[in-house]
Amino acid sequence: MLVTSLYAPNGNPQPGPKFAYKLTWMERLLAHAAELYAEDVPVVLAGDFNVVPTERDIYPSKSYAKNALVQPEPRALFRRLVDQGWVDAIRTLHPDQPMYTFWDYLRNRWRRDAGLRQAQPERGWGRMDCQVNPPLSATPHAAPAAHAASSRSPVAAT
Repeated sequence: MLVTSLYAPNGNPQPGPKFAYKLTWMERLLAHAAELYAEDVPVVLAGDFNVVPTERDIYPSKSYAKNALVQPEPRALFRRLVDQGWVDAIRTLHPDQPMYTFWDYLRNRWRRDAGLRQAQPERGWGRMDCQVNPPLSATPHAAPAAHAASSRSPVAAT
């Protein structure tokens, strides 16, 4: 199993050169992900994609409206990644419930569960079980944990 770890550019402020760089970086990621997907090995693309895939992946808020994480362009690029065949494991296993992986340290957002989810897609064989573990220290990020079975059936994140 190949497990990758990436930290995508944030892209703020947008519009601007940082946002343009984020989009270019994500295009390169798409090309590399397509090569990885073509290999005959299970792969996990883990890390911080700095994209909130859909509106249900963020608490109801207008404060992020201009943030690069929620803009249509990075969301569309993330969707293209999933369309390559990658599986958004957390959303597949937990399709309806909030599964946040980030809470800003301001405005008591952790206690209010006013968070957002930055997705990690995967491809592999067998069952992929994902959960979100709360932060154990003074960090705004929670680590999704994935557990993969050793089966070689060609379905991921069932």
